Amino acid sequence: MATPKKNKKPTTAETKRVLAQEKLHQIDAANKYTTIKTELALRNTLSTAPYRGFIAVDTETTGLDTLTCRMHGFSMCWNPHFSYWVPLDESDPDGNAKKLALLTKELDMGKTVILANAEYDIPVLGRHGCPVGEFVDVLKAVRLLYPNEKMFSLKDASEKLLDEVTVGMRELLGCKKDEVRFADISPDNQRIYACQDADLTRRLWTLFDTGKRHGYRNIPRPLDEVDNGIWKLEHDITPAVISMQTNGIAVDVKEAATQTEKLDKLIAANVKKLQALYDDPDIEFNLRSTSHKRHLLYDILKLTPSGYTDIKREPSTKKEFLEEMREMHEAVGLIIDGMSWLTLRNSFTAAIPGHVHPETGRVHPSLWALGTATGRFSCSKPNLQNVPKTIEDNFPVNVRDIFVASPGYTFIDLDYSQIELMLAAWMSQEPVWCEAYRCGVDVHEETAKWIYDIKEVSPAQRDKAKRANYSLLYGQGIDGFARKNGLERNEAANLIEKWLSTVGQFIAWRNMVKTNARATGKAYTYYRRMRSMDGIHSDDRSIKTKWERRAVSHTIQGTAADLMKIAMVRVWKRLPKQDPTIRLQLQVHDELLFEVRDDMVNEVVKMIVDKMTIKPKDFVPLKVDVKTGKKWGSVETWKGE
Repeated sequence: MATPKKNKKPTTAETKRVLAQEKLHQIDAANKYTTIKTELALRNTLSTAPYRGFIAVDTETTGLDTLTCRMHGFSMCWNPHFSYWVPLDESDPDGNAKKLALLTKELDMGKTVILANAEYDIPVLGRHGCPVGEFVDVLKAVRLLYPNEKMFSLKDASEKLLDEVTVGMRELLGCKKDEVRFADISPDNQRIYACQDADLTRRLWTLFDTGKRHGYRNIPRPLDEVDNGIWKLEHDITPAVISMQTNGIAVDVKEAATQTEKLDKLIAANVKKLQALYDDPDIEFNLRSTSHKRHLLYDILKLTPSGYTDIKREPSTKKEFLEEMREMHEAVGLIIDGMSWLTLRNSFTAAIPGHVHPETGRVHPSLWALGTATGRFSCSKPNLQNVPKTIEDNFPVNVRDIFVASPGYTFIDLDYSQIELMLAAWMSQEPVWCEAYRCGVDVHEETAKWIYDIKEVSPAQRDKAKRANYSLLYGQGIDGFARKNGLERNEAANLIEKWLSTVGQFIAWRNMVKTNARATGKAYTYYRRMRSMDGIHSDDRSIKTKWERRAVSHTIQGTAADLMKIAMVRVWKRLPKQDPTIRLQLQVHDELLFEVRDDMVNEVVKMIVDKMTIKPKDFVPLKVDVKTGKKWGSVETWKGE
């Protein structure tokens, strides 16, 4: 069938609606999309549907909250370009129940259900009495094949991979003051929009599953380039992700308000001092204003900049450069601390209570298991990945104390200790690090002994070795290393040179990873998670160097992400045999957070640690640090029974 021509982006709300309507007409003319209004018609359609062992299903709902949203209806597709829309009528609950029962029967016939966002559709369908058994998630296939591309939605993927015109939800419904409900648009528009979702889901899966081009452009490789183990891992982790989103985490709103009030006072005190230094009393100094900060530091106080902006080459107000200037004047520290506190306030203490669900009293963040190119999780609404782990020197509040265990429950926080450094040691077989881990001694202290050629290491020497181990792992340069660690450039250069000569085997392995990435245009984790190195052959040296570092970071950080997901799946498969009130709460970087009934803590800790203690081939087991407590920010080392 002919592919509709694309239109230019509209510029106003009214123009958007007109162009959206034009695109809907074009889409309808190019496909066979049908509305099924009655139970009898649905029964007849299902009875004559081709049996292919699969069915693509999509839902249209009243919102994005899987806990409370209602279904407007569902769409189905077996063959490309032919799909069906089954609207649900709120005034006919009995008729809706019969339609959903027929869908349930269809899903229960041993077919694989093709979904475009399993972590959303599975809980929604489940709440409406339609449990999903075997399934595949087409967007996970997209993200695994194209981890560098910003294709997080069905529409994005279809436009790029199928060269298909689509209509987005905002185009269809408008946004903000112009927004209308899905139920209020015409039945024809509902049909076209919903049917296309199921159709595109089906067509994308055909593309990936068969590995054939089918006349589509922009398809450099089929799904069979994704390692089977990685595909299965991302599939198997879906129930755990759904569980985390459904469980949510309890929030102490009063503690959040107390922390916000404290931060407000501290921020106000800093601003007052900065205002006194400003040369215009009629202008209120704003910590968020780059021009205010630049004018104060460089025009009024005449401080020497430590860095400049990339394009206009103006004196920079970025924290990394200001840290080098902290000793020049009190104002620099006031700005740095004030900005840090403002971020804590606006991103966490004042924002998180607004995300508390009205029915559960808990925060239910959206988690995306393939939110980053390396395979790490991403999190939004709110983003709990960035919640500070500890109280740093300039953090006057412990943000994690906002999150509390439910009455009668205790948090279990499990963290893979030094996982990236351990994996770097294992994959490179660097003797300095490997020997330290095998002997169970402090790896940073052992590194310091080699760097300084000494037997007794001072705390300062160990600290510098630790900074080198973490900062230089991925190839950070002299200036960046000096700036990040507050060192003079000569001192930083000398330390880097000694570190490089200390871990020569690792450097050789790191160079090999870069060489392989240049030769193949790809980088792989130990478990074969692939990422294209798009810019590694660039003529621009800075771009090429950046992608070489990405090849190394993907190999190490991606392997860490794979191991965390392997551990999650192992734990998840064990959980049904335990008390169902063991709740997986969050996955944050190298941490897993559980909420467990008080009387089961010791038993559950042992079970989870056993499943998380993975032993890489010919190496020592990964170390799991365990802490427990009633507040996430105040968990303490678990001492056992």
